[in-house]
Amino acid sequence: MAKLTIILPDGNSLSQELNEEKTTIGRLADNDIQIEDSSVSSHHAEILMSGSSVLLRDLNSTNGTTVNDNPISECILSDGDKIRFGNVSVIFSSDEKEDKGVATADSALIELVPGNFSIRPIDFVSTSPFPKIGEKKNTLRTAALIVAAVSLILSAISIICTFTILSLPEFPVP
Repeated sequence: MAKLTIILPDGNSLSQELNEEKTTIGRLADNDIQIEDSSVSSHHAEILMSGSSVLLRDLNSTNGTTVNDNPISECILSDGDKIRFGNVSVIFSSDEKEDKGVATADSALIELVPGNFSIRPIDFVSTSPFPKIGEKKNTLRTAALIVAAVSLILSAISIICTFTILSLPEFPVP
């Protein structure tokens, strides 16, 4: 039997078994599971059970729903998943030990929708050799390269002129 262990911000916890095909979660009393916390939306999320699959769906809540610290709009739950509704932590437990990556006959009927957020890892570094669009060019470096190039060209011209003058035949002075 699937169940949720709800850990409230004050440290209290309660356990709720999921017996119905559809279970609503939110702050208002008309939800199947009422969580009286200001970070939880009036109608925050719902849980849909289909055979051994358990689908968690966010209902466009204000503070969002995460599963294992990843924002979701829909997600198939596995035993031990850590869920957050606003500031409230919840642990999902089930008799079924199903991997998220393995589709079953029941889960194949459920269409997954990616979350609205994209999280870039903290240690992400772009290895692209191209500058970002709109990235400012370093004008000081460009000016220094131009001055160095002009200096090299002028030095080469002066060396050529010096050798040309030295290679001219000497004429006797009258």
